[in-house]
Amino acid sequence: MNKEEVLAKSRADNQNEDEREKQIRGRSAIPAFIGMGIVGVILMLMEMIFLDTVLLSRGVYLVIIVTLATQNWYLALTLKKKQWFWLSAGYTFCVLLSTLQVIRAFRSMM
Repeated sequence: MNKEEVLAKSRADNQNEDEREKQIRGRSAIPAFIGMGIVGVILMLMEMIFLDTVLLSRGVYLVIIVTLATQNWYLALTLKKKQWFWLSAGYTFCVLLSTLQVIRAFRSMM
C-alpha cells in the first residue's frame, strides 16, 4: 500500500469522529472520578457514624449518578453541544432526587 491508500483508508475509518471530542471524552473521566470519590468518602463517614444499611444502599446510587453527572457536565461545558447539556441536566435532576432520598434515610435514623 502506498501513502495515498493508507491516508484514504484512515479518513474513511475516522469519517464521523472528531479527534478533539475523543480526547475530551477521555479526559472527562478525571473530574467524574474525583466527584465520585468525594461523595463516596462523605457517605462512608456517615455510614461509620450511624451504621445504617438503607443509607448505604441509597448512597451507592448517589455516587454513581454524581459520577455520571460530573462527567457529562464536563463534556457539556467543554464541547458546548446541546445533547450533552440536556443529558447533564437530566443527571443533575436524578442527583437531586437521590440526594433527597439520602436525606430522608438520614432523617429516619434520628
